[in-house]
Amino acid sequence: MDQNVAFQQVHHHLRGGMPIGPSSDARPVAEPASSQGILPQKSQFLGLVTPSYLLCAALLAAMVAAAGIWELLANTRLLAALLAGGIVALGEDDAGLGTGVPGVHYFIRSQELVTWSLVLLAASIFIAVALLKGLQFHRIARLLGIEGTLGQHLKIFIYGHGLGRMTPYRLGEVAWAAGLKGQGATLQQAVRLVFIFKGFLLFELAFFALIGLVMNGLLNWALALVPPLAILLVSWLLMRPSAEERAGEASWWSRAAEAFGDLCRDPQMLFGLALLSLLSFALVEFATYIVPQAFTSRVVPLVQDVLRYVVVTPSVIVMAVVGGYIARLVQVTPGGMGQFELAFALILMVNRLPVTEAITLAFLVSAVRYAAGLLLFGGTMLVFGTTTNFQQVRMLFGQPVRLKEE
Repeated sequence: MDQNVAFQQVHHHLRGGMPIGPSSDARPVAEPASSQGILPQKSQFLGLVTPSYLLCAALLAAMVAAAGIWELLANTRLLAALLAGGIVALGEDDAGLGTGVPGVHYFIRSQELVTWSLVLLAASIFIAVALLKGLQFHRIARLLGIEGTLGQHLKIFIYGHGLGRMTPYRLGEVAWAAGLKGQGATLQQAVRLVFIFKGFLLFELAFFALIGLVMNGLLNWALALVPPLAILLVSWLLMRPSAEERAGEASWWSRAAEAFGDLCRDPQMLFGLALLSLLSFALVEFATYIVPQAFTSRVVPLVQDVLRYVVVTPSVIVMAVVGGYIARLVQVTPGGMGQFELAFALILMVNRLPVTEAITLAFLVSAVRYAAGLLLFGGTMLVFGTTTNFQQVRMLFGQPVRLKEE
């Protein structure tokens, strides 16, 4: 089986198609061309992903509208950069677009200092987390008997991780599986690795949700989980596979039992993988907590409610991060962008943080996360390259392929 066919099989399987493995007689069969012919690959791909990007843009635009564009520009300090660059006019007589900043208080808030050392620390932690998850990815691969060095598996992981942040429909997971297939793994091994790796994310969420329960109490904990679970439900309803796709698929519980059996073959390895999971998620929580501290001040009180009580506490951040990850478990938008931010902001609002400040913090945290991820992705691709590229991914993704039994 060549790598292109393997890629397409992995994509179908990860989206809910028929099980693939040694016991399966299924093989790829191309869909028949329509009466109007097969669309060009680029047109197919754009047609598939455009609704996802539009939904993402709509979610983010709605959040910007709810917070207020000038408030966001001032709180994030983007307004200061726009003023310095002559893009936005300060007053009617100044150079720039528009008639000027609508209020002097926006200008004052935009000039507040940012503790850039904390921003750099948070970004460095997010990069370290990605490398830790790459190490976990490598150890799972070795446990399943997949050949490859740590460097090779890190390169595959970083490429899929970065691609998954920018594209919808779990394309990053497909890139992982295809990259492993290119390193000599069987299709069954590649898909199982992705399944186990995602299982550890569920373990992380469950563990830190329990920590959130202890820190917040039952009522606050339950209220905090309502927004992300609602977003998750809507996302699942939008993305659930058809009855035809579900018919031949092995149940999630049977696949989980097989995966757990693989892990139990080496209890010491299982313990180490669990520790990596907990350490990486704890670092995500810590990095997320320090981002607001870098941007808040007496003039821009991003962590206080209307009575000036600090409400963005470690216990609230724990649930905000857990909720953000829960909301993007089923990704309708590229990388779950918009889903994460909405859940994160809503949880802060549940804990009495005003709407503008909650949305500002959600955007700031995501901006640092994405900047760190882009730096790692771009640096890795520039220095070490990758086993595949987006052009190949786009062309393969655009080919309609299904699995049939002969």
